[in-house]
Amino acid sequence: MQGPSRAGLALAFLLIITASAFAQEDITVPPPAPPTNVLVTDVPNDAGTVLTVEWTRSPDDGRSALTEYRVLRSASGGPFEEAATV
Repeated sequence: MQGPSRAGLALAFLLIITASAFAQEDITVPPPAPPTNVLVTDVPNDAGTVLTVEWTRSPDDGRSALTEYRVLRSASGGPFEEAATV
């Protein structure tokens, strides 16, 4: 695999899972477990412009109020910005 063609470019990815909030006075619902086995790979023959991000779903996916996965990225240590919502 080849990395990005621009020297010094570093990307960091952060997956955030979003759950619907249920307002109930006496019940505290813990946040869903995070996804695991996050893997980022370069897509070949694209001049370093595309990466594929894969992960194993949260064990709470399908059993909780989990509604989406948000993929955030940071280039060269800068602030995180949303790259995709799944």
